[in-house]
Amino acid sequence: MDPLVDRTETDCEAMPSEDESGSSKRGGAYDRLFEAGIEHLHRYVAEHGSSSPPRGVTINGFLLGAWVDSRRTDYRLGRLSAERVARLESEFPDWQ
Repeated sequence: MDPLVDRTETDCEAMPSEDESGSSKRGGAYDRLFEAGIEHLHRYVAEHGSSSPPRGVTINGFLLGAWVDSRRTDYRLGRLSAERVARLESEFPDWQ
């Protein structure tokens, strides 16, 4: 089990698929984890008025603070897709 992909609290089991070359991808699980993070961040914002949860914050077992911190790191290192940056910026203006 890959702890970065398999998240029982979000029902995000890794389900590798194969591309045309037959190689395995984990994109679907990462997409589900990203969507779960967005959903939990909306819940946090509704309750706290900010999209900057402290690192230790969890919602229903989802490590939201760590998830946001990881997205910020991905952004700074250029590992966050333009689509995801645009989504975070449009839904959570103060996410950075």
